[in-house]
Amino acid sequence: MSRESCTPQVQEGNVYKLDASSSSKSNSLTTIAHKATTLLPVVQSEQLFEKFYAVYPRKRGKGAARLSFARAAKKVSPELILSKAHEFLTYCQEEATEIRFIPYPSAWLNQERWDDDLVAETKTKSAWGEMANEF
Repeated sequence: MSRESCTPQVQEGNVYKLDASSSSKSNSLTTIAHKATTLLPVVQSEQLFEKFYAVYPRKRGKGAARLSFARAAKKVSPELILSKAHEFLTYCQEEATEIRFIPYPSAWLNQERWDDDLVAETKTKSAWGEMANEF
């Protein structure tokens, strides 16, 4: 069998078709079709990750964040993660959170921080501060 006869000849959508000379193996077309259809979610996931990373307020550890995003997308929908990242960005802006207190994107994803309650904390004196004023 020549090398040329094994190469994909025509592409339609996500399924590659082989020429007639290379179809002697019945599962070769199935394998190629399976590989082609599994690429689409990867591309969509990469696009959603890029949107997530663009929105997330701290830009550190992009490679680790990409892996964490892929793991997190198996637990919840990537759209949910993206919307929660938007909420987290808004929260950080409203609270004027210093960048050093914003977790790296991979940590935010690994710790499932999209489930956090983002409630604005009231700025009150601590119990120690109140006791110090009494003396």
